[in-house]
Amino acid sequence: MVMVFWVLLWILLGIVILLAVLLLTPFNFSAQAGLNDEIANFEGRLSWAGRLIEFQVVATGGQPVQMSLRLGRWTRQLRWIKAKKQERRRPGKVDLAWTRTARSYLDKQVLREVFRCLFRLERSLDLRLSFEGEAGFEDPDLTGYLAGLLATLNPGQWECHLQPNFAEAVLRFQGSVQGRAILARLLWLTGLLLLSAPVRSIWWSQLITRKLKKRGQQKEAVVND
Repeated sequence: MVMVFWVLLWILLGIVILLAVLLLTPFNFSAQAGLNDEIANFEGRLSWAGRLIEFQVVATGGQPVQMSLRLGRWTRQLRWIKAKKQERRRPGKVDLAWTRTARSYLDKQVLREVFRCLFRLERSLDLRLSFEGEAGFEDPDLTGYLAGLLATLNPGQWECHLQPNFAEAVLRFQGSVQGRAILARLLWLTGLLLLSAPVRSIWWSQLITRKLKKRGQQKEAVVND
């Protein structure tokens, strides 16, 4: 019995040490992305423990997504699992219909919390960011608010040249980012963002709506039986 206790204790200790290493060991990342005329391209790289583990993904409009994973000297190409085709559309086009749904959540309080989180990330990440493009919402006030927040970024670390468009809803950009992060810090900042009152009201209302919908479906199934 004593032997089993010590074995379980050492296993638990090993799990704790492994989690601590994963959460506290910095990882490096870099990415390049662009969107022009609804055609998107992306290239990202994530490495951990001095590139002992590295993941890379490349996606270009209309082309299959390419992914690779490297563990030490072992490299493997990964396959992208395609979703079932629902409707044919032009290759490489990005469906921007989601912006109409997201627009109802993009008020000033939500944007304030999002950018507050980004400013906290700026202080904790060794970021080198280059970004240029054009952006505009259907609500000119939100466009102006976004332009004002971006203007407060530190020009010494961030090369950000975003042209606000007050005449139409548009999104075109090209940018790149490099930096290093600690997973524990990212989880902490993400938790602060999700638990802030404006953001919490969004996902909490969605959760309640789904529960009520599921409960109604269950009641309907019982009645039909």
